[in-house]
Amino acid sequence: MRGQRLHAGAPAPACHEAPTRHTNMDVQALSPEVIQDTQLPPTQVDYIPADSIDNLISSSLDSSILSFSDEWFAPASNLTNPKPPIRRPGVFVPTGAWYDGWETRRHNPAPYDWVIIKLGVASGRVKGAEVDTAFFDGNHAEGVEVHGCYEVSDDADEKVVKEEYGGWTEVLGYKACGPSQRRGWMVEDGREVTHVRLCMFPDGGIARFRLYGRVVPVFPMSMDQEVELSAAVMGGMVVSASEEHFGSSKSNLILPGRGVDMGDGWETRRSREKGHVDWAIVRLGARGLISRVVVDTAFYRGNFPKEMKVDAIDCEIETPSAGDSGWKEVVALHGLNPDKEHHFPTSRRTAVHKAAIQVADVPTARHYHKMTTESMKPETDLPCLLCLHGGGTSAYIFSIQTRRLQNALAKHFRFVFLDAPFECPAGPGVLPFFDGFGPYRRWVDADGNDRGQVRPLLRKAMAEDGGNFVGVLGFSQGARLALGLLHEKQEKHPEAFEQFGFGVFICGTYPPLSLSSALFPATPTAMFESQYWEERHKDILSLPSIHVVGSKDPFAYRSRLLVRCSQTSSLTVMEFNMGHHLPVMPADTRRLADGIIRLHHNHQLELNAAKDKASKKTSKQKPLSLILTDFVMAQYDVVIVGAGPQGLVMAKTVLQLSPNISILILDSNRSIGGVWAKENLYPGLRTNNQAGTFEFTDLDILDVCAGQARKGEHIPGEVAHDYLLKYAEHFDILRRVRLEQKVIAAEHLHREDGGWELTVISTAGGTQIPKVNEIDTGLQQATEVITARKLVVATGLTSMPLPISLPGASSFSVPLMTFGDFRGDAARLLEDPEIEHVAVYGGSKAAYDAVYAFASRSKKVTWIIRESGYGPVYMAPSHIYLGPFKAWIESLVTTRLLTWLSPCIWGESDGFGSIRRILHQTRIGRWIVKAFWKKLGGDTITQSGLLQKGAEVKKLVPTEEAVWYGAGLSILNYNSDIHQFVQDGRVRVVRRDIDFLQGRKVGFKGTAPGEISEVEVDAMICSTGWRWDSGIDFLPKAEHADLGIPSEEYTPTQTELWSDLDAQADAEILGRFPMLAHGPKIEDAGLEIPKPVDSSCSTIPREKGVLDLDDQERKRLTPWRLVRGIAPPANPKRDLVFLGMMTSLQTFLRSELSALWAYAYLMDSLDPLVRLSTRATLPPHHSSPICEKKVSESTSASPSWLYETALFSRFGRWRSPMGYGARYPDYVFDGLPFFDLLLGDLGLRRWRKGYG
Repeated sequence: MRGQRLHAGAPAPACHEAPTRHTNMDVQALSPEVIQDTQLPPTQVDYIPADSIDNLISSSLDSSILSFSDEWFAPASNLTNPKPPIRRPGVFVPTGAWYDGWETRRHNPAPYDWVIIKLGVASGRVKGAEVDTAFFDGNHAEGVEVHGCYEVSDDADEKVVKEEYGGWTEVLGYKACGPSQRRGWMVEDGREVTHVRLCMFPDGGIARFRLYGRVVPVFPMSMDQEVELSAAVMGGMVVSASEEHFGSSKSNLILPGRGVDMGDGWETRRSREKGHVDWAIVRLGARGLISRVVVDTAFYRGNFPKEMKVDAIDCEIETPSAGDSGWKEVVALHGLNPDKEHHFPTSRRTAVHKAAIQVADVPTARHYHKMTTESMKPETDLPCLLCLHGGGTSAYIFSIQTRRLQNALAKHFRFVFLDAPFECPAGPGVLPFFDGFGPYRRWVDADGNDRGQVRPLLRKAMAEDGGNFVGVLGFSQGARLALGLLHEKQEKHPEAFEQFGFGVFICGTYPPLSLSSALFPATPTAMFESQYWEERHKDILSLPSIHVVGSKDPFAYRSRLLVRCSQTSSLTVMEFNMGHHLPVMPADTRRLADGIIRLHHNHQLELNAAKDKASKKTSKQKPLSLILTDFVMAQYDVVIVGAGPQGLVMAKTVLQLSPNISILILDSNRSIGGVWAKENLYPGLRTNNQAGTFEFTDLDILDVCAGQARKGEHIPGEVAHDYLLKYAEHFDILRRVRLEQKVIAAEHLHREDGGWELTVISTAGGTQIPKVNEIDTGLQQATEVITARKLVVATGLTSMPLPISLPGASSFSVPLMTFGDFRGDAARLLEDPEIEHVAVYGGSKAAYDAVYAFASRSKKVTWIIRESGYGPVYMAPSHIYLGPFKAWIESLVTTRLLTWLSPCIWGESDGFGSIRRILHQTRIGRWIVKAFWKKLGGDTITQSGLLQKGAEVKKLVPTEEAVWYGAGLSILNYNSDIHQFVQDGRVRVVRRDIDFLQGRKVGFKGTAPGEISEVEVDAMICSTGWRWDSGIDFLPKAEHADLGIPSEEYTPTQTELWSDLDAQADAEILGRFPMLAHGPKIEDAGLEIPKPVDSSCSTIPREKGVLDLDDQERKRLTPWRLVRGIAPPANPKRDLVFLGMMTSLQTFLRSELSALWAYAYLMDSLDPLVRLSTRATLPPHHSSPICEKKVSESTSASPSWLYETALFSRFGRWRSPMGYGARYPDYVFDGLPFFDLLLGDLGLRRWRKGYG
């Protein structure tokens, strides 16, 4: 197909000067950034969707090899051959064995060999890549990278082959290649390129290289020039066909030129059925008017089609059915001849976007639609939109940038453009695409004061045009002016433009620009202060408007401030995944066009209603509904925050049970794995679990990590990360993950079906959350707003370290960091020769790891454990002896007999309630329980070597019995004995509180004679613990109590309600388990975290400090209060769950069951639940009218639901006071009955051996 009529009000740009798709910020797409790619399993490489994307470098599209580093053994031109590679064993050529591919010489002195390829299309946006090393085995390429560039100048081919050319950017990062195999990768948000460079490391051979993507057509400057819009090079695509029996692809129909042989066409099998018709449907590169059709039967002589006809349809459906009723005939049934190019004029001038060719009985080689354009004379009867360009561009550039929007609105509006009065340099992103299109202009002078020229200019242009102006459309600075013009009309300014009834503001930036100076701020610094716009600008515009915000726009913050200038009752906000430019995606353009049509329709109804009212008539027309929701850039059925083990298994569960829903996983790390993400690994890190328990039930780590993970051994951190990566690949999760994306806020949508609006920022390059005092720059990092019907928060409990809070920290002159930051900086610190003596602060497992990391590298360590704190944790060997029996610790905690000895509020869910009551509610039973825990703790201490290696090692003996520690019971998983370092003197243990930090010194409180009072160190690692909240700001804050999240936002009524519920829960817990009343007393500080004024409190480099302890506030958060540790206690929409907000030794099994439970909850399939309380009725206090009043005032949940939540939450406070039970569920021996509880809720069998 060739040619199409363009419905536009401006001439098309020349191909080499300004492609229509380019807008001001397209240069940004070429800036260095991480490209998200997903490797396809070998079995799926064949399923790259060829019906929706093209091989952009296929030689069938006339791509060309421009240059290469070497092709000694086989030519680079083979790379782009569309046919599969073949093998010819035993065939030799002068350079060696014959290979169907590109092969270079050995011993390449450069890092890589390369080949530069010019796309066979004007340009394309990359969606995937494939490298095939077929028959190259032993001489195959070890790895590849793909670089791209966008060059459309006349000398582009000459420029890109030069060695000094600097325009290359990464399209696909380094990927390993195997011998004689195909490997494919899908790419998200790929770049738009005209040329690519394939780099082969270091040398070798590749059979085929395929680069898949969407063609971006470039239209000629003249509106009268005919173009072939069905052609593949113009974005045409054969989306479906009746069949392709002989293997001749339907896509051959739209390749350039005439076919080279009969195999270069579309051939179907013969049919003996009367009236049989074969067909193919072609999606055109753009919408247009068909002027003529060309069908070529080249090389088909005895098997050419007898007849053919062409129908067309104008629809937005990607692949319409051949039987759809909207098809209209454009070429009537006509006979064909053998081996001939046939030209047919069309029977109607219908605007179409899809075309279908029907052929009778036999194949055809190729067919074309040729489209032409008619004179684009202005339709003066159409309503007009006044279009105001951005600063640093021009009316002509803006007319090019809006071409797609003009096409979409061609039947509804005429666009009128005019130049601003003041010349200025080109704006951001304008060059080099619009180089030579100056002068560039702006609407205000450099000082922002001279606006007197603008109003006469607008009036003159509108008068000369003579059109019926109904609205104003502006971009960037033009949007500021457009809002100001509408406000003048609203305020009845004497010189206002009364014609404008609505406004469209695209990427507008705060503040509004008024020609009367009424809205312009008095001072430049005031215009971004929230108080200023609250007082002066909020809700000032009541006229209908559409605001378009780019989620990747560096000025997005200012765009959102401009949004607040419009009243929500008359406002539509559309947020698209784009930068500071016009919408370019077809769906985005259609959405905006539809919104403008609706705005105009409703405005006309208001005008007609006013006329009818004056004439006392009644209008029967109804208004079109507008979308009045907030930012709706991207919408997903399920969004999972966190790509650690819990997030990955939740994604797998959702995809297996509901494969057709849309799902997105967001994570702030650079790689998946959560705590096992690659950047969180440090030398010597190993799992507490051994192979066999560190795995999901449906993917054996010993199989997928064979040779790396060994049975009976702790797993290195690198292998743990690799296992999770392979799990994500195995279950097709990777392509749904977006890394370096941090969710900073989640706002509950008050819709019938609920949902959440997520504010997401990029963490690429270590970007931090913007501070309030940085707002006035207007250059915040790119933010994005995503809408989720269901939200899963799986951020875990070890992602955000608590701030360092030590006296004198601001005067400490050596590196001072949390363990969380140590993970990413460990390699440097451990190898730094200037760091010889390190202080490690804390008694947790993380502190043990830090001590071992430094001591095992011959560093001197002072290990500081607070005297006023909880002391060191229990550290057990992986196997201990209980009497004569050697037991694996991990098997002990899942041995049902031993779990009965643990006091557990949900224990009776395992079906052995009578045994548990005997053990915990009788004197003899409690004696047995106490003896067991004393024996377990004593054997753990003895067999870990703490009592046999001297007084210094004894300082690591825990202060309380093992029963009170929860997941604080950890494993000695090191390659050598850490206690030996203490015994040898390499590690010195100090059980004192820190008195001060100053210079390089750490001073201690209350030292006895003979003890050290201070020590000089070269670095200090603080195991401060972890924040137990999610790190997401949930809005509105009034719902925090309903959501059960840690908060300081409870109302007095909510606080009183939960205090009453907690008191009742405590009474039941201690009544059922009296031993819990005699546990260690925890301090209130267990629920407090430092609240520093300085946001940079987690890591203090040498040159930086933090506020001292005395200068810091502290905030007290509530604990997690969740049903089963998963669901909010009051969430009638069932649109939110939290996963991983608990600690246990059985992480993977817990994660799988929690994910299944969470899925059932989100799908509203979990009612009623298994009761925790053994009471027949609720406590009397909670059945009283007083309680009911408190519940109704503070939450939407039922009292029984809340009481069950209180039982679950408070149990941890009594069961694990030396662990984290005051903050969130923390259990070890209670894991198995917890799993029984979840399975009981789900109605599944609890016992593996069939007892229930």
